[in-house]
Amino acid sequence: MNNTKQQLKVCFVSSSFPRYIGDISAPWLLKTARYLTDSGVSMSVFAPSYKGLKQKECDGIRVYRYRYAPAKYETLTHEESSGSGNFKGLKHKIAIMAYMVSGCLNSVYYFLFNKCNIITVHWPIPHAIFGIIGRLITGSRLVYFFHGYELLIVKQYRMFKPFFNFLIGFADHIVANSSYTGSIVKSEFNIKVPLTVIPMGSTFLPVADVAVPALNTVKKIKLLFVGKLIERKGVLYLLKAVKLLKEKRPDMDLSLTIVGSGDQEPEIRGFIKLNELESIVHMKGALASSSKELSYEYGLSDIVVVPSFNDAEGNTEALGCVSMEAMAHRKIVIASSIGGIPDVVKDKETGFLVPEKDPDAIAETISFISDNYDYASKIAENGYKYVKDNFSWDNIISKLLKVYRE
Repeated sequence: MNNTKQQLKVCFVSSSFPRYIGDISAPWLLKTARYLTDSGVSMSVFAPSYKGLKQKECDGIRVYRYRYAPAKYETLTHEESSGSGNFKGLKHKIAIMAYMVSGCLNSVYYFLFNKCNIITVHWPIPHAIFGIIGRLITGSRLVYFFHGYELLIVKQYRMFKPFFNFLIGFADHIVANSSYTGSIVKSEFNIKVPLTVIPMGSTFLPVADVAVPALNTVKKIKLLFVGKLIERKGVLYLLKAVKLLKEKRPDMDLSLTIVGSGDQEPEIRGFIKLNELESIVHMKGALASSSKELSYEYGLSDIVVVPSFNDAEGNTEALGCVSMEAMAHRKIVIASSIGGIPDVVKDKETGFLVPEKDPDAIAETISFISDNYDYASKIAENGYKYVKDNFSWDNIISKLLKVYRE
């Protein structure tokens, strides 16, 4: 099917599509839809409801939200699907069954009355089923976009792997958000179609009027963490590093700002109080993605730390969007060398990589940067150029359009 002589009509099938501008859940997905629309693509979205949400559009993008349970039980998506361990027990299993059955029924209804020529399924396991129904009804090409988290389902439910491979067989093209995700997809499935790596861009790119970091002559270091306050984001390891620096580097004027919310917040606050870090650690709560307030926090910082780790269930950072956001603000980045983060953070080229779960390494790297801030600032400038050249929205949309028009 050749789409070069007709308007592209693309439908995103997704779970966590943003509910509003500035939503912290998958903000880059709305940005992608917006940029595709600006490129002349007719965009629509098929996604589940969240707590009874009724929505027909978001930032000009047509959205169909399907209901699958009473409002108070519609919590399988968005910030509550972050892998924080909230989904266990009979109620969760019933909700998943309702989610899938209602999704199948609603996808039949939706695609009967909403024609498209490209269906892009984000998080294909298990949402490929909805895309396959759409393909059978509309004759559309089917593109699967893997973001990493859904691959945990494959690892946890090995008995269903033949079924998962059956679903994969319907794809016309597969996209992965990082080389790491792509390698896992290739190892898990029998891929017989092209696979392209296309990262999702930062919601802050391009950033206008961002100052180049000044030389730090007073050894005042402002650290920043941005992310969900859940175990695998590694905030406690960062706090342990701050505690070490407070003890070993009394000459360093150090502060840490934590932006985010999540179920680990009580434990984090407890650690701060127990270790008497209240004067140097500041909790800001969650800030809207791509907001002026969040950009302001990036602007105030010297170093952005991404201390994530691979948790017991296999969750990892498939790409590392916070690293990109920090680099877009010309900030020095320290990040764990896991998952897809090395696609963005090249050690001592665009940022600094450290082993996961290693507060000593984090502390040593912060200390090194404090003593060599002019050198580290040049690394930050390299990071800005790298992100701008490789993760710009023009680059991303161009690659997506090439996949859609092949």
